[in-house]
Amino acid sequence: MIVMMFFPLIIIGVLIFFYLNPSYNGNNLSYGRTTQSNDALEILNKRFANGEISEEDYLRRKSVLNQ
Repeated sequence: MIVMMFFPLIIIGVLIFFYLNPSYNGNNLSYGRTTQSNDALEILNKRFANGEISEEDYLRRKSVLNQ
């Protein structure tokens, strides 16, 4: 009987957790992997733009990140 009273509160708590959790994306269950890939690609783009790496090296590393 007591469990039945708290069940709706538990469900609401879980829903609020997923709504407020920044690493959860309902469309992408990789839990932050996409953000990390975007950060790595951004760093790679900056290194190429600054002339730190060659075009060949840039393209090779970019293809690895896109896998």
